[in-house]
Amino acid sequence: MRHPRARTEIAHEAARIIIDEGVIDFALAKRKAVGRLGLDGHHDLPTNREIEDAALEYQRLFLGEAGARRLATLREAALAAMQFFAHFKPLLVGPVLTGIAGENTRITLHLFADRAEDVLLFLMDKEIPFDDASKRVNVAGLTHEFPTYRFFAGDAPLELVVLPPELRSRPPLSPVDGKPMAHADEQAVRELIGVA
Repeated sequence: MRHPRARTEIAHEAARIIIDEGVIDFALAKRKAVGRLGLDGHHDLPTNREIEDAALEYQRLFLGEAGARRLATLREAALAAMQFFAHFKPLLVGPVLTGIAGENTRITLHLFADRAEDVLLFLMDKEIPFDDASKRVNVAGLTHEFPTYRFFAGDAPLELVVLPPELRSRPPLSPVDGKPMAHADEQAVRELIGVA
């Protein structure tokens, strides 16, 4: 049996989790939302697109000007990081690009290198403390794990996902809608924040 009201409640709670807690995994946000709402998990779950739309609405309604300032700050930090990692031809992806920005939202950059170790060595050479992990990315319908480095640039949490160079021209698929992931190069980010 479908429960449209529960679906909407799940979407709004998942959106709040994404913005307030910085969770960028839609499936995890849905599971947490179902648990927090005391639902049994057998409801008709919202799509990732519905959750993203709810997150944008939540930010507009509840964060207002503070949310707009945080988004601008994160986009400025993303631009600075892209300039710093220019050798790896970075692209901004994810929530900061689409306009979602809570206090814990992480800036995600895709870097491109023949060897992930090149990024690792660059971070070590610049004496940047980081946590290393891996991130699942959908490439042409298949999920692959890619090396990921996380650290703070000032007060902005940053995530670098290292992909092979050939994926710069054929982006991974978005977890939101399954289409090629929206991305922005340095010039596009400059235009977003109104910097010449």
